[in-house]
Amino acid sequence: MKEDQGRYFFDLNHSATFNYRHLGEDIGYKETIRAQKDLENLIISVTNSEHVDSPVYTFIPELQQPRMSDADFAAVVEEAEDRQEHIMELSAKAEALVKESSFSAAVHIFDAVHRLRPNEPHFIQRLVLAKYKSKIPTELTALMESLLDLQKLDPENSNDPETLGLAGAIHKRLWLLTNDRPQLDKAIDFYRRGFEFRRDYYNGENAALCYDLRSSIQTDDGEKIFDRLSAKKIRLSIVDIIDEIMISEHFPDRRDRKWIFATMANVAFALGLSERKVEFEAAFLAENPADWEVETFKSSWGQLLALGYS
Repeated sequence: MKEDQGRYFFDLNHSATFNYRHLGEDIGYKETIRAQKDLENLIISVTNSEHVDSPVYTFIPELQQPRMSDADFAAVVEEAEDRQEHIMELSAKAEALVKESSFSAAVHIFDAVHRLRPNEPHFIQRLVLAKYKSKIPTELTALMESLLDLQKLDPENSNDPETLGLAGAIHKRLWLLTNDRPQLDKAIDFYRRGFEFRRDYYNGENAALCYDLRSSIQTDDGEKIFDRLSAKKIRLSIVDIIDEIMISEHFPDRRDRKWIFATMANVAFALGLSERKVEFEAAFLAENPADWEVETFKSSWGQLLALGYS
């Protein structure tokens, strides 16, 4: 299975693949129902077929299929279902703690989920977010530990916008704490890649902000102008991207609406579109964001004010 717009390894692109469409933070209700039904039909069809179409047996024809009794198979399925239910319960509890800004408590639960599913990128990403937001035992230590956890997803070579956004956020905060210029350069690189790979508005907004931040410390006038123009170009692209998202029939199903509104509010403010800024800020607050989400929104706005936007 893969997202319909996702890249596929060249040596597997001839294999039968079940596709679904991603709509932001999650797949979306309508697409979930569609995919579930199609996947159910596919499973029934495969189960009722005697034909073996696994690539393993295609390329190793002498390999014998394993045999299990119905009782053994039922026991394995039940164990897997119990384990998955436990994982989802823990994950839901951790997400509720994040909503309450209880990041330190969320770290412990996400860490337990990660141990149960060590190779699941989503749980690594949520652990990283909760850990650097917790600022425990110190903000600098939390950032460094989060960066170490994130290395499991190989951000240097990843094209996943969530992984790249987390890497950018950590390096930006490291720069704010240490004034170490290479940290800001790395933040720009990660955010920019996240924006260019997937037209991801979150990465784009933060790339633009980091370009502005770097412009403010440039000593060369040409570099200063380049960074400010890069920031403006990205923001203009984000306006087009979000306008396109909002006219989509799937927009009401997106769970990331609040971040779309928050991003548009900040981008509109930086571009001098005051009416759109007010409109989208109100839309963001109407989504009932968590306290830490409001704080994140206001932080970006505050940084724009400090940079001279008005």
